[in-house]
Amino acid sequence: MSGALIGLSLAGPAWSVLAWPALLLWAVGIHGCQDRRQEAACLAWGVWAWSSVGTVWVATAVHDASDARLLWQWLTMLVSVVHHSACVMLPWVPLRWSMGRDTTARQRLAAWAIALASGETWRQWGCAGHGYASLADPLSAVPGAALPLSLVGGLGLSAIGCAAAAVAALALLSPDHRGPRRMAAVAAVLLPILLALPLRPTPTETRAHNDGWRVVALATHIDHGQASSRPGRDRQLAALDQAMQLAGAGQAVVTPETFFAEPPPQRAEGVWADLLRQVDTSGVTVLLGMPHALQDETGLRIINTALQLAPGRASMYGKRRLVPGGEYLPWPSLMGWIDGPVFGRTLEGPSPAPEELVQSLLVAGHATGVLICHEMSFALEAAERAANTEWLVVLSEDGWIDHPMYRQQMVALARLRAMETGLPLLRVANGGPTLLALPDGRVQRMLPLRGARIQPWPVVVPAGGTASFYARSAAPQWWLLALFPLARALPAAFGQRAPWRRGVSA
Repeated sequence: MSGALIGLSLAGPAWSVLAWPALLLWAVGIHGCQDRRQEAACLAWGVWAWSSVGTVWVATAVHDASDARLLWQWLTMLVSVVHHSACVMLPWVPLRWSMGRDTTARQRLAAWAIALASGETWRQWGCAGHGYASLADPLSAVPGAALPLSLVGGLGLSAIGCAAAAVAALALLSPDHRGPRRMAAVAAVLLPILLALPLRPTPTETRAHNDGWRVVALATHIDHGQASSRPGRDRQLAALDQAMQLAGAGQAVVTPETFFAEPPPQRAEGVWADLLRQVDTSGVTVLLGMPHALQDETGLRIINTALQLAPGRASMYGKRRLVPGGEYLPWPSLMGWIDGPVFGRTLEGPSPAPEELVQSLLVAGHATGVLICHEMSFALEAAERAANTEWLVVLSEDGWIDHPMYRQQMVALARLRAMETGLPLLRVANGGPTLLALPDGRVQRMLPLRGARIQPWPVVVPAGGTASFYARSAAPQWWLLALFPLARALPAAFGQRAPWRRGVSA
């Protein structure tokens, strides 16, 4: 039940209050376990419920899905849930083994909290990253979360949340804590959070800043089939022209991912030549989401890019993290025989961009960290892009998943990344939320399109941003949290039990 409540806490700001009671309920269950089998079952079932409620619904929300494709999406989500469970259970096993059979409640709760925190860290290596069904998403709704997030990030905040729940459960259930002392301990950990959460302002359309530079986000709601037709392309070019006029010289225009469905031509001619001339004449920098045909030693392949067109120059950022089951086939040598005959697809699709294309861009004179859609889910990817930049921009394609829970997760995730990195983050989407998330947790969100298929949204991005301490030290912090359970278990491997503090026996 506690795991399901954590999953529900991802459904939106109104539900985020469930995360803390769910963690406490889970910790109480661990406290009451009588042996390691019960502990393992309580931990595993909690993770399964959390991950399932938080992510598996995506499979049913995919648009334009045939029965076979829907089955493939369900299999992908199942793999994601199994991976999440493995990330938590694998650190717990050596940690719990190092304590021996006769454990105290303090030891069991410590193993639970450390395993959950370490598991959130190891999720970085999975196909879903740490964004979807992340414990940090609802925890970041706590007022004042921007400061700890800028120091330890979402992974560190998750560890703090798990530790707080363990302390609260111990204070509530320990026979050493009686009467007023017990209630005071619980209130000190939980009540300020529970009372403050309903007062947190929800992301709304707010007044723009005046002390920044102007960016026009070209939000869209375009059907994938219409985007590749000639009338659809003409509408996109007209909207792009309008956005460039609205931005003005020296400013920028940003489109969603795959704004144009086809790669640019090898030579600048026709409509493409007209667009390049317009960029040179207007002095506007355009960041276009579109595929690109890359020829290298492996042959010709397609990558998703953010192509920057600026007066007199062009550059691009390539997408490195692809969506499993949507953009690429995991384990093609093993699964290809299923994917081709059964699902009617081929193994050819977008490829991960080479390392030399995964670099920051200079957009209208501002160092810019770029993420494309699914990459925002990976905390280390976001921190890497933010390390030496002034702001972050995310080009997204949300047209495949039209579900309110998905949209709420994307808003929460953008807000989390802005607070983590200490930089403003502009998210420009097709069929989803377009917004500007600020480092203090406030969100400026574009109003709904109201029937318009393409709509420019001028927004002022605060200038002069610098990356947070977390963004500059994310990798060492990651290794510390990831390897901490192993470090605690090593003494037992050499015949010495880890020196845990004495607590209350089971």
